[in-house]
Amino acid sequence: MTAFEERRDSPRKMFCLLSALCLLFVFLALLGLVYRTLPAPERWQIAFAMLVALAFVYLSLSLLFVHAERRQQALIDELQHMNARKNEFLSIAAHQLKTPLTVVSGFSQLLQARKLPKEVKEELAIVDTESRRLADLVIKLLDISSLDLHAMSFSYEETDVRAFLAGHADDARALLADRRQALQLELPDGLGVAWLDRQRVWQVLRHLLENAAKYSPERSTVTLSASRAGELVLEVKDQGAGVPKEEQERIFERFYKAGSQSRVGLSLAVCKGVVEQMGGRIWASGSSFFVSLPLRTGTIGTTR
Repeated sequence: MTAFEERRDSPRKMFCLLSALCLLFVFLALLGLVYRTLPAPERWQIAFAMLVALAFVYLSLSLLFVHAERRQQALIDELQHMNARKNEFLSIAAHQLKTPLTVVSGFSQLLQARKLPKEVKEELAIVDTESRRLADLVIKLLDISSLDLHAMSFSYEETDVRAFLAGHADDARALLADRRQALQLELPDGLGVAWLDRQRVWQVLRHLLENAAKYSPERSTVTLSASRAGELVLEVKDQGAGVPKEEQERIFERFYKAGSQSRVGLSLAVCKGVVEQMGGRIWASGSSFFVSLPLRTGTIGTTR
């Protein structure tokens, strides 16, 4: 029996038990009253009639409960079907938007390379920036849709953890360049080898680094560190104010707007979904984000 089925059956079992106990209590109370007030020849007849009536009430309540439960299950099935259709539509719409946005960004960059008035180039830069931002949002929506549909694939490879993280140092620095922030790597020699989906792990780290760049002051330092103690633990730490304790769980919700943010985000929700589908955990503490991944073993392959 699955966990969902156990949760679904628990109210039914509790209802049956409480109903039986209540009716038994009522029956015994009435039976005591009958024995005290009625003469002996009539006691058994009345007691039998009471027992039949209580059994009828119990069966009627049980049938009503079963009917209500079936209606509830039908509504759940309908909602699940509607949610699946919504995710399919979202996936199709995002795919259709992705290509034209890439074209818009590409053409705006080509035009910026030409000899044009400064004002025009500035406007083209805005077009490029906004089209890139929208394309990034589309990609995140695709990821969310894939996670909901359990359609996101994972390909695990034997990975030298230290070399893998160090190999992305230039990519990480590029994410911090706009705000002139520095990257500090803390990668001890004993990280060893782990079976990782390199693309997905970097996807998570990239989102966390972008988040750190956004909330850390200009010319500050963002630290990427790793440790190994039963699990592989990755940490991205910035020099910002940190996440308030009361928001440390909610920030991973979809479209959650923390504090005075003007925009809602999907990056952390994507991180949470990807990490959990890899069997790991992600959490925030102060100005640090931690990702813990199991040190799985196996062969190179793709899973869903």
